[in-house]
Amino acid sequence: MAAVVCPPSIWGADRGTGSTRSHQIYELGRLTLEQGSEITIHSGPKTFWNNIHTHVLARFYLELIESAATELEGGIGAATWGNKGYYFAENGIHYWQDFAKWIAEEAEKQGVLTSGSQKLVSEEVVSRWLGLRC
Repeated sequence: MAAVVCPPSIWGADRGTGSTRSHQIYELGRLTLEQGSEITIHSGPKTFWNNIHTHVLARFYLELIESAATELEGGIGAATWGNKGYYFAENGIHYWQDFAKWIAEEAEKQGVLTSGSQKLVSEEVVSRWLGLRC
């Protein structure tokens, strides 16, 4: 049995010892402070990513494992396996420009960003610094 689980952005406090930090959010904050203005990520439509909470993703993995165990015991599991067992695990979306705005607003409140302007960054900068594709 084999299945591929493809989670997008994973958010929320997890219960394990793995990564507890969102690379993209911290890098967007750093880039905002370096540029001295709110970052405009894309001049066209808002770019978004799907997301899933850590607990929802953990529950999904557990259900997948339980389905495999059921099938190994001769029962009928709910999962799909093999070349049809590809799961896009998501339950919401977020817009990166909204995060850029919230980060700039908070930086202004804390007095570390005063310009109130927006700066359009190139797709190359977005890709290199944030790991995002527009």
